[in-house]
Amino acid sequence: MAPWGEIKHAKFVSADRLRVTGTLDIDNIDPDDIQGTVPIRFLLMQEKSVDHNVDQGSVIVNGDATWDPADAHMPDGKTWTTSDCSGPIAQLRRSLDTNKDGMCRGIAQATIVRNHAGRDPSQGPATGQPGNPPPFFETLTWCVNMEVLDENATKDQSASAGG
Repeated sequence: MAPWGEIKHAKFVSADRLRVTGTLDIDNIDPDDIQGTVPIRFLLMQEKSVDHNVDQGSVIVNGDATWDPADAHMPDGKTWTTSDCSGPIAQLRRSLDTNKDGMCRGIAQATIVRNHAGRDPSQGPATGQPGNPPPFFETLTWCVNMEVLDENATKDQSASAGG
């Protein structure tokens, strides 16, 4: 199976903060063959934002996350989480509230720097010589239609439901 990623959750944690969580599934890649951490860049887009019956265009929020392959063998080792996103977060919230469906499009990309499988690290830095090939880039891109939740509304609903 080819490596792939997923955006699992996007939640407003305050008026101007959004937390996004996802997974990176690299079952066919040995985590020891990955150099460093894996940067993940994503966009959340709400198209045709309408505010007071005026089309405001698309709202795009972007964010960055990092996944550490050293965590791959842990129970939640495929999970990545952002701390903050940038862009018009308050406008995204208004757009999702106004359009009433809470749905947006999430697009993400991860860039992996990989050593060739079976490369002997005792030979020092990769030189491109036989038996010591240089590392290479592998990029994964994925997209999903998703709902953006309000963490406080979720807690309020749980409390009112007796949970």
